Amino acid sequence: MVNITQFYFTRIKRFFQSSQIDYQYISKFEEQMTNGRIIVFDTETTGLDTSNDDIIQLAAIELINGKIGQSFECFFATDKPLSPTQTIHNISNEQLKSKSIDKKGGLGQFIDFVGKDALLAHNIQFDYSIINSNLLRTGLDSIDRKKTPLFCTLSLSRQMIKLPSYKLGRILKSLNIPGENSHDALDDVKATVNLAIYLKNQIADLNLG
Repeated sequence: MVNITQFYFTRIKRFFQSSQIDYQYISKFEEQMTNGRIIVFDTETTGLDTSNDDIIQLAAIELINGKIGQSFECFFATDKPLSPTQTIHNISNEQLKSKSIDKKGGLGQFIDFVGKDALLAHNIQFDYSIINSNLLRTGLDSIDRKKTPLFCTLSLSRQMIKLPSYKLGRILKSLNIPGENSHDALDDVKATVNLAIYLKNQIADLNLG
């Protein structure tokens, strides 16, 4: 029986001839996109300190065998000032008062939505770090990267495509991919989903002979 991971690894290595390419990482991404479930997610926060800042919006969309499935979104109130980041995400305290749900409950729902499947984000190191910090601060278990595969469209894009900028909005514009990097978490997730599908198709459509 052919080992699927090794099959993808061989295909990709034959196409990408660069020591900077993590062939195994790309092959695992394609295999998961083709035959598994990936949760694409994004956070909007009170700042960039992953140890101390709060998540105020969390959104996610599942991809099952490369197809868009269910979505998830929730807002959380915070006692931290929004001024450092409000000009970016445009979320006000008034909006949070009307939309927010219990943080522990909402984060628990997100963990249930993820289940045992893979996570993907654009610059996942930030989102993974801050969601784990918020989980721990609300008394929930963190997400174990040894048990949960992590994929990053920022890393994948850098490895696969030469572009002048790897910011999400710039990538969408350069590659004519639908989506808006508005810094609303759900908008950004939808854009990242489109980018992930584009990258997966770039690998799957390779004519390697």
